[in-house]
Amino acid sequence: MSDRQKASMQTAIDDAIATASRINETLFALGTQTVQGVIGAAAQQATTTGEETAAAAHKLIEVTTETVGRTVEPVASNPLVDFMAKIPGLSWLLNALGKVDTHKAQQRSTSSNKNIQTIPRSK
Repeated sequence: MSDRQKASMQTAIDDAIATASRINETLFALGTQTVQGVIGAAAQQATTTGEETAAAAHKLIEVTTETVGRTVEPVASNPLVDFMAKIPGLSWLLNALGKVDTHKAQQRSTSSNKNIQTIPRSK
């Protein structure tokens, strides 16, 4: 084989290696973009699903609270409940039904705040 043929063959090999390298870089870039796209789509889907789940949970809590309120309100407004709550040991009944003596609660809060001691700040 002549030197010219050897050089031509070497050039062809070098060109093939360069082409393979470019193909490798292109496939790597394409693969990276694909993976990034998949991760981005998965993150978006997870965010959307989380938001939808939170909204559904919020709605469920809202409806449940409203239903419980409508169910308990007739019981709580019954004068017999007020009478029963005066029996020793049954005062919890008013609290369980959401009836709170706001005047008594404010007095307790005020007396509790008087017992709080503040620590002076050092300068």
